[in-house]
Amino acid sequence: MNFDLSRIDAKIKKLEQWKRVLDEMYGDPEGRIIIEDLLNSANGNHNAKAPTVVARARKKPTKKAKLEAAILEACEKFSGPFGSRELLNSLLSQNFKFSRRDPMVELGSGLRWLLKENKIRVVREKIGRAGREYERVAQHFA
Repeated sequence: MNFDLSRIDAKIKKLEQWKRVLDEMYGDPEGRIIIEDLLNSANGNHNAKAPTVVARARKKPTKKAKLEAAILEACEKFSGPFGSRELLNSLLSQNFKFSRRDPMVELGSGLRWLLKENKIRVVREKIGRAGREYERVAQHFA
């Protein structure tokens, strides 16, 4: 089997030109890593190093994380069982800014997460118009 290496060599030269151009324009280290990986893995080179994974740190907490932290903080103020309406009033008194139009919907998703993570528990299920009552789990508030 004969392979025509001239086409592959032409592509490699073109990629090296692009590498130089991009390096001059941006000097981006991540872009350089990507281009080097492309060049190393060209033509089925199995000795190429694995792509570098760069962990990106979050610069600011997400809205969900802020809500969960605010709910946990508000739960600490209740000594006994509390309802979602009481919790909502507590958050509103702390001037917590909800991102959705209906704060109760957002609060409900936060409460479901806390239940799933076993940070609060249901003391009384919903009966008629009376909503659920929750209680904090002591181990998370010590």
